[in-house]
Amino acid sequence: MTLKYTFFKWALFFVILTGIILLFYTNYRAAVLSITHDEAVIHQLIIQYSRLEIFNYVISQDHMIHTWLMKFTSQQFQDNEYILRLPNLLGHLLYIIFSILLLVKLKNPHLLIAGFVLLNCNPYLLDFFSIARGYGLSLSIMMISIYFGFSFVLSRRTHLLILSFFFSILSVLTVITLLNFIIALGGTLALTMIFWWAQNKFKLKRDLLHISVIFLLVMVASLVLLYLKLGEPLNRLQTENFIYQTSQSNFYLETIRSIIYRSSYNYDQILVVDIGSYIFIAAFLLAFFIIAPMIIKKDYSFTGRLMFFSLMIFLIVVISTTLQNSLFDIRFLGNRTATFIAPLMVLFIVGFVDELSQLKTIRIPVIVLIYLAAALFLFNTAKNANLEKYLDWPYESSTKEMMHDLCEDAGHKPGKNYKMGIVWLYEPSINFYRFIWDIDWLEEVDRKGYIGDFDYFYVLEKDSVLTKDIFRDKIKVKSYKKSGMVLLKKEDFNEENTQ
Repeated sequence: MTLKYTFFKWALFFVILTGIILLFYTNYRAAVLSITHDEAVIHQLIIQYSRLEIFNYVISQDHMIHTWLMKFTSQQFQDNEYILRLPNLLGHLLYIIFSILLLVKLKNPHLLIAGFVLLNCNPYLLDFFSIARGYGLSLSIMMISIYFGFSFVLSRRTHLLILSFFFSILSVLTVITLLNFIIALGGTLALTMIFWWAQNKFKLKRDLLHISVIFLLVMVASLVLLYLKLGEPLNRLQTENFIYQTSQSNFYLETIRSIIYRSSYNYDQILVVDIGSYIFIAAFLLAFFIIAPMIIKKDYSFTGRLMFFSLMIFLIVVISTTLQNSLFDIRFLGNRTATFIAPLMVLFIVGFVDELSQLKTIRIPVIVLIYLAAALFLFNTAKNANLEKYLDWPYESSTKEMMHDLCEDAGHKPGKNYKMGIVWLYEPSINFYRFIWDIDWLEEVDRKGYIGDFDYFYVLEKDSVLTKDIFRDKIKVKSYKKSGMVLLKKEDFNEENTQ
């Protein structure tokens, strides 16, 4: 017992130290990486609208709580990338803390170490903890909700049930696609209580009746609140075709494979992605063969296991999104909209290994396998760690550097105003730096392109589609290999500037 306790303490030390390293990584990236197109668009909106308008979904965005927090931090501190990304950085801290607290409940130091690595060492998710978009914050709030939900299953204390639903509501208000999560959470807890009643042969028991009534009240209140709050923005999203698909597909291809592929940071070996997908599907199906005999024997002890809890949440998410696709033609979740699927998949795998490790004959092999998976995740994270770009916005990797170079080349306070022609994608990010750095000598850029009378040009260096002769009569200020862009100025720029 002493040896096990000592190992558990060392396991806890390892995950806390790893968590600190990951926090340092996301904080440093948030401070140095260039602003992205999507972040800059939201920054334009928070300048225009009040906190009340953001809270009431007046603007077209579905990350309300995160946008509101961006507005709050930008008002409290001077605008810059780090301040705008602060809500997600705080969310990352919460995600780490509650993932540890959840894994500690398994009372297995091996699963604490391996489970923490699988949950936290994902380069794609780490992107969203260091960028000003709502996905990272929604992950942390969802993890808090899962922690309280699983704690309720273990203890049957109703205040934990209320807390679980409270944070699930916040997760939906942070990213609307997590409606699938709150539906899955409610369905899982409802199914759990049905098994509790079955365990007591459906006899009227005061404590179960009390829990069931509280659950129904909380579930109904949550759905009514979300309907009242989200009815209008969901209709707007529907009208604007944000949530509707362009082609038919399925949950496996669009969601499972896409999030595994993104988690590998677009690793070009599709076979590896396929193998990971097949292993998950095999474990998912095998879990039902583990639970089914227990149901037949009327042994409902599995309701207190992480495997059942996470399995049901994932299964109901699959059913929910598939029904939405079939009935309303709403596209399946994929890439960044499926980020919340990744922790659910990992929690299921951890719960599955926890279940198998109860069998002495295969305990060591399954623990070795999950350690190997954790080692693979660590290697993938270390391999893809970078201070240059975000996976979904690689084209913005040089924007901040380019704006510095522009200021150096033109002079910080030139005697005239300059105009810049750009690729339309860069309009929000360039205007962002123009605003926060107070570059009043550069006219606001627009999305009309770079054909015209401009002083500077920020274009693709290998642009053979739009304008083959864009480099004619231009001076190259600097090339940016990371993004494939180049900063140009017109040939007679220096002559005009000295007049």
